[in-house]
Amino acid sequence: HIGGVIFKAAEGDRARMWKLVKELVGAIWFNLAVAPLGVRIASYYYLRSRAILKDIPFGSPRNCTLDVHLCPKSASPGHKCRAHKYPVVVFVYGGAWSSG
Repeated sequence: HIGGVIFKAAEGDRARMWKLVKELVGAIWFNLAVAPLGVRIASYYYLRSRAILKDIPFGSPRNCTLDVHLCPKSASPGHKCRAHKYPVVVFVYGGAWSSG
């Protein structure tokens, strides 16, 4: 079935058909190459033991959301996250960078 779709899209031109096949094979190869990265990201985001507060709305109107990754739980019962300095990552998206 895919061969018929490619042949129809190429409109009978052999050079165009081979170009479409090459693009299709390249797209499949790329998806197979980046699949492990997707699995790793998904396993971190969904299977991680630390608490993640997802989709917290912010902004006006409240159409933007953020995720907060809480500090890891310690084995000691009196552990406080505030007692340690943890790195903070802030990802800003959208808009435009004007200077600096």
